[in-house]
Amino acid sequence: MLKNIMVAIGVILGIFFIGILFSDTPEEKPIVVQIPYQVNDNSDSLKAFKSNYMNACNEYGDIYSYCSCTFEYLDATVTNKRFIEMDREITADFMPSEMTDAIDACLYLVE
Repeated sequence: MLKNIMVAIGVILGIFFIGILFSDTPEEKPIVVQIPYQVNDNSDSLKAFKSNYMNACNEYGDIYSYCSCTFEYLDATVTNKRFIEMDREITADFMPSEMTDAIDACLYLVE
């Protein structure tokens, strides 16, 4: 099941990058997530990607809490540049460690 979720997240990340320029969906209030450390500062926030990420993540069901949790985790732990690099690295057989960390931190929200 975890591999299926990881593959779905990989597909979702790829899809949401395509729609970055075409989304105007209002943002919902995010879930507060405890983050292990802060890599980037406010000038390197992923907030510009949030709407597309959330739309793509929720494409396969209503898992808003899980999607919000993984986004907030990534926003606090990776830079914009790394976030975009991760999208290129994701395959059916490989998930970047930052994404697996986000999945592990938020998996409890999917049941």
